[in-house]
Amino acid sequence: MKCTIIIKGQTGGNSMIFRKLLNYQSVEKRFNGQRILADYNTLKIARADLQDAYKKLVEDEPDFEGIEFDNKSLEYDASNARIVY
Repeated sequence: MKCTIIIKGQTGGNSMIFRKLLNYQSVEKRFNGQRILADYNTLKIARADLQDAYKKLVEDEPDFEGIEFDNKSLEYDASNARIVY
């Protein structure tokens, strides 16, 4: 099933999350980076990519407490990445 990861929030946090995503098929940036849409061919790939992004963010900033992840979303500082179908 095709799906999209939507990244919203502050431009800096959005860019940080987006740079950690690697396996998207296409991307669309809107409103000067305040909203980023990354398209995926399967839900499994999108979830794995979001989980990998979480791991990389934690590795890069181990003392930063503003990083949260569940199966469908990732929060980093004032930015949010969410999988939608």
